[in-house]
Amino acid sequence: MSMTVTRKIAYAAVAVLLVSLSLTPMLSAAAADKPDLKRRVTILGLGIAVDKASNETHRSSLRLVGLEQTNAEGAKANGSHTIEAVKGGIVILDNGTKIIYKVVNGTWSGSISQRGFTANGKVQNADGEEYQVHLKGVTIKHAKGHVVMLVKGRMIDSNNSTQSLIYISTVKLGHPATPQPEK
Repeated sequence: MSMTVTRKIAYAAVAVLLVSLSLTPMLSAAAADKPDLKRRVTILGLGIAVDKASNETHRSSLRLVGLEQTNAEGAKANGSHTIEAVKGGIVILDNGTKIIYKVVNGTWSGSISQRGFTANGKVQNADGEEYQVHLKGVTIKHAKGHVVMLVKGRMIDSNNSTQSLIYISTVKLGHPATPQPEK
C-alpha cells in the first residue's frame, strides 16, 4: 500500500473518531430526555403443560416478546424493571394438534431482574376464549447474549380449569431503542 493511501485511511479513521466523540454527548442527552426508552425482551421456551383435572401431559412451547422500561421510572427498588408482553403466545400440542393461544395486547405486565422474571396476562385461542396466565422464571445460568431460566406457571380458563406450565427458556435482552409509532 502506498504511503498516501495509508495516510488517507488514517485521516478518515481520525475523522470518524472525532465525529463519534462529538456526537456521543448529544446522543446521551437525547436518550436521557426520552422517558419512554424501552428495551426488547424475548422469552423462548420448550416444556410441558399438565391438565390439573385429567392429569394429562402435553408438549408445549412459550414465546413472548415484550418491552422493558430501561429508564429510572421503570426501575424498582429491588433492581428489577417493568416489562409488558406485546406479542407471542403459548402453543400446546394435544394429540398431534397444535392449539395456539396468542397474547392479548394490553393485558400483560410484570418485572424482570438478574434473578428472574414474573409476568401476568391473558392469552386467547382461535375460538376467542381467554385464559389468565401467570408465569415466574428463575435464572439457572447466565450465558453470552442470553439467560437460561426455569419458568413455571399456570393457565386458567373462565371455568377455573387449570393447566400447569413448565418450561426451560432462554431470555434475551435487546439494546434500548425508542418504541415505534403505532400504526
